[in-house]
Amino acid sequence: MRVSYLELYTHCKKVLEGCGLPIGYAEEGAEIAAWGEFTGLYGIGQLAEELSALQAADLSKIRILFQDDRVVSIDAQGQSSLLSGRIALDLAYVKATETGIGIVNVQSSRGSHAFIQNAAQAGKRGMCCAIHWTEENRQVCAMMLPGLSQPYVMKMKSEQPKKPQQADSFFIICADAAHFTAIAELQWRKQQEGIDTIYPEQIQAVWDESNKQGREIDRAIWAKLDIVASRVLVEATEQSRQRGAGEKAN
Repeated sequence: MRVSYLELYTHCKKVLEGCGLPIGYAEEGAEIAAWGEFTGLYGIGQLAEELSALQAADLSKIRILFQDDRVVSIDAQGQSSLLSGRIALDLAYVKATETGIGIVNVQSSRGSHAFIQNAAQAGKRGMCCAIHWTEENRQVCAMMLPGLSQPYVMKMKSEQPKKPQQADSFFIICADAAHFTAIAELQWRKQQEGIDTIYPEQIQAVWDESNKQGREIDRAIWAKLDIVASRVLVEATEQSRQRGAGEKAN
């Protein structure tokens, strides 16, 4: 089945509401999922794989372990990257607006390509951003620089097996252009050492084509998500009709 961005976003939002997420987190998570699918970077198949974690989500468990003017350390207590990534981004952004740079290290939350959209979102807010995490046999960095419409994604092969704490942690750096220069230069040096890089223009090309043609979605995955999305449909009552719900609402 082929869907538009709006259809996909709306469906993902219902799914996340069905998981019990607050409306703001449901909207942001839906944006991450739909953007990721339409850029080919984070498919809704990955969202489907995270349903169990999302349905068990409890934001009250997230703890700040340490913070100063620029740095925050968080224990995410196993929360989904859709939640921990956005929380970490918001904290890094606030620190960066106050001091020019904000760094957030997150423990007990697995890395995910969902973070790429977080980097893009920081760019929309006028900030440079780098997000780094570890996968099975590689390290990944999403980086947004001034004047770009999309981020860079750099994947680096790991020569040594990852450690459990590496797999379950990530960090985000937000900064203004002046503070971000050294970070950017470091990443460019690494890129010249043979790093696999996805460039902003490649991401933009996929995004443009997807918005023209829509995206082909696996019906089985859509149906799996639909089971959760159906939970937001509740039985109509006289009270809900008076508030504007239902076919014969007042």
